[in-house]
Amino acid sequence: MVLSSLTPFQKAFSTSLVVSPYTVSFHKQNGRIAVASKPLVLRKGPIRLSWSGYLSERSINGAPVRIAGFNLYESSDLAIVLTDVDGKKCQTKITGYDVFGQSLTLDPGRNVKPGYYTLQVFTNGKMASYYDGARTFQNYRFAVTKTPQQPFIMMFEKSNDKNREYSDVSLYRDKPLDFQMDIGGGYLHWGFANLEASIIWFDVELESITQPGYIARGDIGIRNLVKYWEGVEEHLEDWFYPHYPPGKYRLRVVATNPETHTEYKSEPFERVVEIK
Repeated sequence: MVLSSLTPFQKAFSTSLVVSPYTVSFHKQNGRIAVASKPLVLRKGPIRLSWSGYLSERSINGAPVRIAGFNLYESSDLAIVLTDVDGKKCQTKITGYDVFGQSLTLDPGRNVKPGYYTLQVFTNGKMASYYDGARTFQNYRFAVTKTPQQPFIMMFEKSNDKNREYSDVSLYRDKPLDFQMDIGGGYLHWGFANLEASIIWFDVELESITQPGYIARGDIGIRNLVKYWEGVEEHLEDWFYPHYPPGKYRLRVVATNPETHTEYKSEPFERVVEIK
């Protein structure tokens, strides 16, 4: 965006700015003012949504959601595409923008199913990417839940994973995430909305694929979480320890209200978890 006239600006550069030319003036303690001979032209930079590849925001049953990022200025050429674990693409709508380019409102549509998606941003039909000097960010992991209370898995990877797959996310559905039994572990990051309870329990649930009907649970280190009010988003993280019988599993995060014994299970992690 380029404005037809220059905008005087005399505040620190830490203040949010819109894309535009600016007149730069220097104010001295003696009251004298010096004006730069050329304007400071602030241009739009590369689009980035997160430093990690996974998003803390989620859509509830396909409802619109505000997603934070950088350089998300309003444009008719901007589009967001969601791809599910089967490779099916879903064209979404962008229904709102922040004037400073720090967020947009994404409407996935009510037809989108609960689960996990690869989110990609396109400008002029070309995928937007951001290179931080070591990694390129162009794919992001995005969740859709059934209800506000349903937890969702933002990220799950091996603690010794040197590839850092989630720095540029794709869902890797056909690539099992494997662990050695009782050796090493994984790193789990999940989100949920507060429940109306004084304490919430969190557990990892593994449903066996190798032995149908077998379900194992292990409590997460920060299992007891005191709640204050309903409807507030929380994002938590903890270690996963593979102390389960060898086999292939589907992994979920379970939030339990111990006062009512009500459970809320996440959608299963899209990759098979294999313990050897």
